[in-house]
Amino acid sequence: FHHFVNGRFEPSSRLPFEQSGPVTQFLPLNPNEILVANSSGRLRLLSKSVSGVYTYQQSVFDGIAGFGNIRDILMDKSGIVWLATDSGVVRVDPSISLPAPKTLQVLIRGISSGDRGLYSGYGAVPALSLAEGDSARFGFALPSYRASELNSYRSRIRPQGGSGEWSKWSNEVRRDFTNLPAGNLLFEVEARDAAGAPGGLASVPITVIAPWYRRTSTLVAFWVVGLGLIVLAGQWRIRALRARSAELERLVAMKTEALQLAAATDPLTGLWNRHRFGEWVREEVPAITHNARRVRASDPVDVIVCAIDLDHFKHINDRHGHAAGDLVLKAVAQRLQEIKRKDDLIFRFGGEEFIYLGMNRLRDEGGKLASCIVEALRETTVELESGVLIDPTASVGWSVYPFYRERVDLFSMDFVLGVADRALYLAKESGRNRAFGYVPDLAVDEIDRTHADWRTQVFDRHPDLLKQVE
Repeated sequence: FHHFVNGRFEPSSRLPFEQSGPVTQFLPLNPNEILVANSSGRLRLLSKSVSGVYTYQQSVFDGIAGFGNIRDILMDKSGIVWLATDSGVVRVDPSISLPAPKTLQVLIRGISSGDRGLYSGYGAVPALSLAEGDSARFGFALPSYRASELNSYRSRIRPQGGSGEWSKWSNEVRRDFTNLPAGNLLFEVEARDAAGAPGGLASVPITVIAPWYRRTSTLVAFWVVGLGLIVLAGQWRIRALRARSAELERLVAMKTEALQLAAATDPLTGLWNRHRFGEWVREEVPAITHNARRVRASDPVDVIVCAIDLDHFKHINDRHGHAAGDLVLKAVAQRLQEIKRKDDLIFRFGGEEFIYLGMNRLRDEGGKLASCIVEALRETTVELESGVLIDPTASVGWSVYPFYRERVDLFSMDFVLGVADRALYLAKESGRNRAFGYVPDLAVDEIDRTHADWRTQVFDRHPDLLKQVE
């Protein structure tokens, strides 16, 4: 409500907004009472006090809701109020006496600490256990639906058995507390409804735990450790000798590990070398084979074996020198490292040949992985010191291990690597800068295994063993 004062509209002091709320319809019932409606279809009776200010008055109109927007309000000669709503016409007799108000009890509706939800409003409210310095947010509500926006609350956190200062009364339905101190605390909230009737008190016990180094048990442990150090002072020399011996053993172990790493690493690219590939096959492939026997066909446990060979690499060496070739090999190794998954493995077999193992994949992912490798290397550019730009490309052949899921013991990793090499040769013959793969195209039971050397003759006996995949 506004009054036109001094040439402009100003909020009315006799009809304050905090009492009326947003108004869409209103009707004076008598010289001392006004009925107002808001956009949510709720009614509110305002009664003029002795000072002339209209304030909210609990009435039968508070219980009218659920009819949609109120379009108009009329009162007939008999004092009956008629409401035109979205749902129809509503008749209200203001002379009806309200039932005695029920005793209300404020409820805890939710508790959280940072991103952790601790209580969602269902069931009994739990006792909280937090760390010192944590924050806590409490949500609460009073189950009073008559002018619920005028319900008010105050809250506090105090030591259990102690006292604390209450917040000011407000209509906020949540309260945040930060940097909680260690100790046994109690959250409390009080409420009152729009008419000022008390809504009881709700509380939540909180245990805030101090850091480990400030606990009594830790301080006692420190004291015991200090006493133990005093008792063991006479043994320092022996301990020092043992420590020196352990240090020497550690240095020897580090040197041994460094030598083993050097033996397994390609010095130019930093990738694992062919020797390390052989070790990996002996150490890890048995576990992969064993695991493949026990999982479902839809589980991603296969290894996509990709044989990579740089195109026209000899031409790069002949035209630009071996230093340029080394730069290209380093750039290719770095690009492969950039596109690999966490579990994937990359080996340099020598010269311009690399092996990429896509670990824990599905069998039908081979073509996508190989194409990704070709595309990534195609986008690689190497700039020489002379300013010359080299755009290397690669051909990729791939296959999958185990070759047959249903008989993982029939074909070894070396056999699959040979199949990938066959696919690589096909990619080279088809114009380079592309990828091809081979997967089984023959049922495992159709393979002739009657001869002792059947594996070495499998391609001669079964020309249709392999299916080409792009």
